[in-house]
Amino acid sequence: MTDTNVYSLAVSGTNLFAGTYYRGVWKRLLSEMIASAQSPSSLLPGAFKLDQNYPNPFNPATTIRYSLPHRSQVLLSVYNTVGQKVTAWFKGNRMQGLTR
Repeated sequence: MTDTNVYSLAVSGTNLFAGTYYRGVWKRLLSEMIASAQSPSSLLPGAFKLDQNYPNPFNPATTIRYSLPHRSQVLLSVYNTVGQKVTAWFKGNRMQGLTR
């Protein structure tokens, strides 16, 4: 397959079909496909705790508390009720324990 711009994938029977933008449709037997998976990084937190914010979000300011089992990369974003990102409140490393 020379065109790597794949726009759709489909499985039919024992075949995998890939629809590309310039070169049409690519077909391959599923038995010829090589798949592998890597173990999750031990640096990713296996658990975290995100508490309810207070006071309620209709106030001009609110507090959000969370805790981490060990030092972790954190991205905390705020979304509105229709799923649009309002702000990225924090992005970076945080120490283990309770944070706000």
